[in-house]
Amino acid sequence: MNSWSVFAKVFAGTLATSVVLNFSHFLYEWNSVSDNDYWWGPLSWLMVPYVLSFVASLILLPLGVLLLFSPSTRRHASDLLVLVCAHVLISYTVIDVARGIRRGAFADLATRSESLVVAVRSYESDKGEAPTTLELLVPDYLPEVPSTGMNSYPEYRIRIPEKPDELNGNPWAISVYASDWGHSFDQFIYLPNQVYPERGYGGFLEPIEGWAYVHE
Repeated sequence: MNSWSVFAKVFAGTLATSVVLNFSHFLYEWNSVSDNDYWWGPLSWLMVPYVLSFVASLILLPLGVLLLFSPSTRRHASDLLVLVCAHVLISYTVIDVARGIRRGAFADLATRSESLVVAVRSYESDKGEAPTTLELLVPDYLPEVPSTGMNSYPEYRIRIPEKPDELNGNPWAISVYASDWGHSFDQFIYLPNQVYPERGYGGFLEPIEGWAYVHE
């Protein structure tokens, strides 16, 4: 078997593995923000080899470039770079698509949450203060505490500041815990004064339809 045949098989195997791992990432992200009757829990475990493979690619990329300068390793280095670049290209494409799906889902959530925001504002207007829990809105302002409609992030939370400057002067905030892959502290937050700083709440803020996604 010549070296080209070996490389072709290794390339095909690497590419197939990359496609499987990235497709798992896509399904995981899509299902996290969807409202399905099923949950692909095992997909979360596939994120471990996915992340490791991506990190390995980023390490091997500069290493492959350095090996190109040595005549003895140049051939293998070029093969390595082709494999790594193929995996990185596929990964970045899937990440970009998944990011768009995630952002669109949270934009839809902002629209669906309008009735909850109105209920909290009405309670505040009637009682002179915001509800300390969302359960206080039931049944006078809402028939029940709503769900976000997202598999991984089903619950709304209301936060009342303990200090005047804790929420940038806001008397309350509604938030949705939005941890990505279980290792971040991302959240989706609504502030009644509609003023969102560029940074704060543990990360940088991306305004989305009157809310803000906090990237930790």
